[in-house]
Amino acid sequence: MLKQSNLWGICVSIFLIIIGYVTVSFISGFAGAIMAHIVTNKNVDIWEILGFVTALVSSIVAIGALFFSIYQGRKNRQYNERMLNQTIKHNKISVTPIVVIDASLDTENTTLSIKCKNTGIGPAIIKECKVFYDEELVSDKLRKKIQNFYKQKGIDVSFREIRTSEFSIAVNEEKYLFECKDTVPPYMYTDANDANNIRSQFKDIPNKISIKIKYTSMYQDKLITVSHPSNK
Repeated sequence: MLKQSNLWGICVSIFLIIIGYVTVSFISGFAGAIMAHIVTNKNVDIWEILGFVTALVSSIVAIGALFFSIYQGRKNRQYNERMLNQTIKHNKISVTPIVVIDASLDTENTTLSIKCKNTGIGPAIIKECKVFYDEELVSDKLRKKIQNFYKQKGIDVSFREIRTSEFSIAVNEEKYLFECKDTVPPYMYTDANDANNIRSQFKDIPNKISIKIKYTSMYQDKLITVSHPSNK
């Protein structure tokens, strides 16, 4: 299927060919009629006839030039629009954010953190940041319940960046989303089973936490979703 621009160019070309053909045919026929008239009428003003023919040809050429100008202007406009679209696309690529969610454990194995970081080349506009505990969305009420539950076991739990409004993350900036810390040293436990049970619960916390973030670039043209774990 022909594009609209190609179809328009073909139509203009056909029109110019028709104009040229009609012009040549008219001039040839008109010239033959003039010669026949001259032969039969000696008082014909040849300069007046030539002036009429010149004006007619000039009018036809002007019409053809007008259509060609319209065609050329249309082509230039299409080229400018294409270049503008390429520029906008390049600008969008040059400020593309990439948000990743990472879970890490410190060297002493007592603090577990989940954070998001913008590893792209432009700021990330966070439209939505949701934290789930056992697949239930963490609200203020649930957060306090979780914190109280683990506090009894000597584990401090904090949810850092749970916001209902959008926020931004600059390039290479990190935002802590969740953190838990085992505040009781192993030697404080009198029962080894209690110590192992607490450590087991501490290590199991990341398996209960899932996070979903929706973000976009500064152009806000495409919404991207990133999750932790990635299969959520």
